[in-house]
Amino acid sequence: MNISLEQLYGIWRHEHNGVITDFNVRVYDEQHHTGISMFTVYRWTDDGSEIIYEWHGVPEIINYPDLISDISLHHLISTEENLTYQNLKIWHFTNNLMILEFGDGSRVEFQKLGADAG
Repeated sequence: MNISLEQLYGIWRHEHNGVITDFNVRVYDEQHHTGISMFTVYRWTDDGSEIIYEWHGVPEIINYPDLISDISLHHLISTEENLTYQNLKIWHFTNNLMILEFGDGSRVEFQKLGADAG
């Protein structure tokens, strides 16, 4: 698989049992240190959103011939050290759907928000 970071730009979402995971991939400007990407796991409560886990950083795609692609993270700041959400691989990718393999080996399907399904 040969994926460029630009193909991931936007917000990707997974929802399961009331827990939402958003992966917001943005354009990073090294000169101004802006455009940090975010990965947030949260749920809605009566008091608003409750963040379960979150990281901010700069993702880089590492492609390997005939293997799935890794997402390497730079300038990482996280709520806790959690390799499940920090060791990510792209198992499958289309313009509107991405399956990420988490650090624990589980595979999770993300839909691109705002993508035209037709």
